[in-house]
Amino acid sequence: MSEQIDNIYVCHDCTAVFLFKSDVEEHQQKVGHKNIRPFPFAP
Repeated sequence: MSEQIDNIYVCHDCTAVFLFKSDVEEHQQKVGHKNIRPFPFAP
């Protein structure tokens, strides 16, 4: 089963962009950035 993308996540500390919440959590753990915001995505 594939995940449905409903948000794009942008890290305002380094401008990295993520599609999956799991990638956001990994980025927060590895780099320590906390200023990540979701933006709605409508295909």
